[in-house]
Amino acid sequence: MIELALWQQLDAVARCGTLSAAARELGISQPALTKSMRRLEARLGATLFTRSRATRIALNETGQLAAEGAHDLLIRQERLMSEIRRLSLQERSLRIGSEDAALGARLLPTLQDRFRSTPLCFVPVTANRIPDGILAHTLDLGILSHSIVSDLLAVERCSGQNGDSFLICRMEERELLLR
Repeated sequence: MIELALWQQLDAVARCGTLSAAARELGISQPALTKSMRRLEARLGATLFTRSRATRIALNETGQLAAEGAHDLLIRQERLMSEIRRLSLQERSLRIGSEDAALGARLLPTLQDRFRSTPLCFVPVTANRIPDGILAHTLDLGILSHSIVSDLLAVERCSGQNGDSFLICRMEERELLLR
């Protein structure tokens, strides 16, 4: 079986266009990425790149097919992880970080309505730790008195009589906010 990391690296090469750019994106050296791509070629028993004397490489037709497959595999893997997490939430309590007990109490009826079959567990936490807790999977949702901007987190404004609150979750689990 081929490690997921090799498929992730091939996907990065296809998206970035060069080994150097892909290595920068992945946070590894270009020689390490080259070695990984050679290992992937050996495991597949196929050449994925055309190589020229000027040390330029490009995906060949087989490489393009492999890169498309890698991209699809990574998308399916992310969807599977999201579905597993969603089902897991149904089997345990939903951990909700709140910077202020009053905010949690204000949203409690809305949250109970959304998550009828899931027990809710409020966790007191400082506002600046809520995004980190969500990304580290120690919290499932966060409640803040202010919005945040993040490529990794989804945010929903909840307006109420006492002002706005913001529900926050991992981007890949944004269906929690859509319930």
